[in-house]
Amino acid sequence: MKYTKLLLTVLILLLMCIPMAYATYDLGDTVADFTYTTYDGKTSSLSEALAEKDAVLLNFWATWCDPCRNEFPHIQAAYEKYGDRVEVIALSKESMDDDATLAAYAEALGLTFPIGRSGELKWLFDTSGIPLTAVIDRFGTICYLRAGAFASAEQIGRILEAVIGDHYTETTLYDYIPPQVVNVAPSTEAELSAALNVAGGQLTFENGTGIFDWPMTVTEKDGRTVVQTTNGGTIGGWALLKMSVSAKAGDALAMTIKVSGAAGFDLLRLQLNGETVKAFGGEDDWLTYAYEIPADGTYDVELMFENQEILSTGVDMAWVDTVALLTGDEAKAALANNIQYPVAEAFGIKPVEGRRVEITDPTGALDSYCGDVCYITPSDLVQFEIFVPAGYDPERVLVMCNYDGKIHAVSDCLVDGRYLITFNVDTMETTGYSESTVVMYPSYEDPYATATTYFRNEENLEALIAAATRDANGTVLGTWAYAEDDAAAPVAARLTEAQYVVKYVDQHGDPVPGVMFQVCDEELCQVLVTDANGECAFTLAPYAWEIHTLMVPTGYTGDTATITYAPVAGGEMVFELVKN
Repeated sequence: MKYTKLLLTVLILLLMCIPMAYATYDLGDTVADFTYTTYDGKTSSLSEALAEKDAVLLNFWATWCDPCRNEFPHIQAAYEKYGDRVEVIALSKESMDDDATLAAYAEALGLTFPIGRSGELKWLFDTSGIPLTAVIDRFGTICYLRAGAFASAEQIGRILEAVIGDHYTETTLYDYIPPQVVNVAPSTEAELSAALNVAGGQLTFENGTGIFDWPMTVTEKDGRTVVQTTNGGTIGGWALLKMSVSAKAGDALAMTIKVSGAAGFDLLRLQLNGETVKAFGGEDDWLTYAYEIPADGTYDVELMFENQEILSTGVDMAWVDTVALLTGDEAKAALANNIQYPVAEAFGIKPVEGRRVEITDPTGALDSYCGDVCYITPSDLVQFEIFVPAGYDPERVLVMCNYDGKIHAVSDCLVDGRYLITFNVDTMETTGYSESTVVMYPSYEDPYATATTYFRNEENLEALIAAATRDANGTVLGTWAYAEDDAAAPVAARLTEAQYVVKYVDQHGDPVPGVMFQVCDEELCQVLVTDANGECAFTLAPYAWEIHTLMVPTGYTGDTATITYAPVAGGEMVFELVKN
């Protein structure tokens, strides 16, 4: 894909253009027995599968679903490893996927587990978005439910290993994929304390004791005796080091650390009483950071290094050299040495060189696309200044441009007291897109986005306005003008969701109802149908969704192969069919 997915989970709330059935089953529900027939004519049931095996992995899919196709090799690999303990049942929800189609599909992908059609069973699950996977345990209960594709066989294996075997004596519900089981011996409290305390220090350290808490262990690094994380190379795991600190307001908890991982995602977090007060990510060589104690009291302190599954860069490890509680002048000096980050009144993104334009659009088609603030920039490489308000950790704030989809932590953009970053710009002449959008998130956990759209020149701006606001007679209704005053930094709107409109017309501009198309990201596909006006409006998280025509009504022909990317901040997309 041209774009990179930011969030761990995207909750899809569509304004459907056709009515959908309500889901019956959810996590924790017991599934009534059902039968199914595979494409080669074999009939079986859920009860028969559970009589022989520990669990059933039930997968809903369709042959037109690209994320489904992408995850099937992972399901096949998991089936080959766990097939003696787990039955896999893959049922297509698409009525047009007949036996011959399913047989050819299975042969092409080398799938050997049972494959058939879902029939009425699809209405008992929320299959509006596929792939959908339900893991049903030996007691007939849905213990894991996932909308979206698995990224690896290892992911599937982690949930299956959690629910099979003699240890699984009662239903346990998982709304996440469990981390890997810890298999590293921890260092003792005495070893940790000897390695981490400075001369004369009296802090006591211990590792976490949870079943998913990876330890930190004493080792040598860069000529220092340090404590290192042990969850490097694991998927979705965390390492945890704990201590208790009694301190007074104005004291400083100082630590010297080194981090290597994905900026903004693989984070070493400093947590006080369960709240993250500072994080470090990316490639940070040895640095010392001091946190000011806000009030007198005793604090439960944790250093937690999390290894996310979103990006894989660096070695996914952190090292801690020393941790010390400082008072008086020592505390003041350490706090003064912290990196000083610029603070703005609000989130914003603005090109250093460029002119702001204001768009007037009586149709409303561009309202959610770039609102009333966009920019025209003077070159193909555009430098942006980023504005982050107080209370947000720049190590966690993320920025990306849909030109290349690369994700950056804002802390890595600090240049001479400003946040500066450079991106390319799309044009109709080079990439076929008239504009680019820079999007900023407060963190990967936060779905609220700030976005700014920019154009290489006036011609590209006018091309977008013409495409989005032309009426049935071909008249362009939208207009634009340069803003009179562009001295102040923008206060960009925080986008929690974006509005999208997909419209199909024939060669005469007349609407085409009943067109079936899909909206997908890297993990999930949703099928929608245009209404009597040839339109379908829906609301989603801001993202470059893949739009793909699946089926056109009888009497029309059109392109069912090309994938079009929706504008990140929303907007209208018009597709033309040919009426025979």
